[in-house]
Amino acid sequence: MVIEGAPDGAAAILSTGSNRFQVDFMGPGGHRFVAVSQLPSPIHGIGRLITKIADLKVPEIRKTTVNVGIVKGGRSINTISPDATVEIDIRSNGKAELDAATKQVVRFVD
Repeated sequence: MVIEGAPDGAAAILSTGSNRFQVDFMGPGGHRFVAVSQLPSPIHGIGRLITKIADLKVPEIRKTTVNVGIVKGGRSINTISPDATVEIDIRSNGKAELDAATKQVVRFVD
């Protein structure tokens, strides 16, 4: 909960909820030139998830944000990484809006 001063000596009271997730993608990994298209790439999976999150429309009335703050993965430039991780922060000033955004992100992950 945040209590801040507002114009004319009033007090603004605001409660912001948040949900945070770490999503781990895993695959067999391998050398890209050898496994041309046979292996799934955890990094490509994370890229697809990030694109869906970036396109997510959230309400403006009760401030709601969805942020991808940390992305990790990769071993070298010419290998398919066996794993990759993304960390996501969802915040809102409204419980229903927080729940709706969270539900949508979970659907994207599934």
